[in-house]
Amino acid sequence: MMPFFLAFFVLCFALTGVARRYALWRHALAIPEFRHHHLEPVPRGGGIALVITMITLNLVMYRYDLIDIAAARSLSFSGLFLLLACIANDLRPLTLRVRLLLQVVAVSLALTWYDRDLIVIVFDSYLYLSGWWFPLLGLLLLGFINLNNVMNEVDGLVASQSFIMIFAAASLLAISGELQWTIPLILLCAPVLGFLAWNWPPARIMMGDAGSSFLGLFISLLGLHLAGDTSINLWVWLILMAAFITDVVTTFLVRARFALSLMPSSHKNHAYQILARKWDSHFYVTVLLCAICWLWLFPLAYLAMEFEGWGLVLLALAILPIAAACLYLKAGRDDMDTEPAL
Repeated sequence: MMPFFLAFFVLCFALTGVARRYALWRHALAIPEFRHHHLEPVPRGGGIALVITMITLNLVMYRYDLIDIAAARSLSFSGLFLLLACIANDLRPLTLRVRLLLQVVAVSLALTWYDRDLIVIVFDSYLYLSGWWFPLLGLLLLGFINLNNVMNEVDGLVASQSFIMIFAAASLLAISGELQWTIPLILLCAPVLGFLAWNWPPARIMMGDAGSSFLGLFISLLGLHLAGDTSINLWVWLILMAAFITDVVTTFLVRARFALSLMPSSHKNHAYQILARKWDSHFYVTVLLCAICWLWLFPLAYLAMEFEGWGLVLLALAILPIAAACLYLKAGRDDMDTEPAL
């Protein structure tokens, strides 16, 4: 396993370096502006290297029987389609409606190859998520794609969240003695770490929509496969994502409550963005996310794995203090809309 891990870490690190040099050569730079909180132009498009490496790794894992054909297809080809859609958007900006349509196609491809039966336990009730539940799963995948895009404004944030979720899942399975997915999950950490070496604050290259959209789809699909094959149920996955979910949903609800714009261009007052301006630092925001995930959400995720029937209660427990912090920071309020001094 270690040679594969090192090989894909080095591959992603090298490809990201090439992408950075290419972006500098083409002057493909993210210009400093209020939402991104950067003081200097930063090369963009590094997520393409991450996507290529992760898709290649999935196919290699299928070749060595570490994952089955259904997982390889749904995780790889739907992500590849989404990558091509994002590249097309970079070459010629697409309307919001067209981008959403392409995301729907990618999600449809993913669910076409998804062949697991999902069971969610709520207290003593069993919900079988199959058949007509698939549109709901599709909306969930679409939500995670756009969730990642919205949260991709601070260096290292989305990549760190993705690494934490994959490694946390591997850790939980190791604790429960389930080795079927443990090795594939550990291997999937390699390209994320290879990219994060460039993207950790202060970032030397930005992920871009290609990377954040792919990771949103990939991580949510991975959660569905794990829920179908292992003791990591959907409550575990939602709890591990609670920091991102709570920030986005709280901001959305606050803006809806005060009749403020909900368009993507208005998303500059999420809690994590407010903290980045308040602290004048991407580093501390990303470290705070890591601390919340490991010290608060991971223990709750473990309890949700052990006591699935209480997963809804544990998810609420995970969300409440984060939502309170978002409200305290006035997330979503335009009265926080002041430019930082540069």
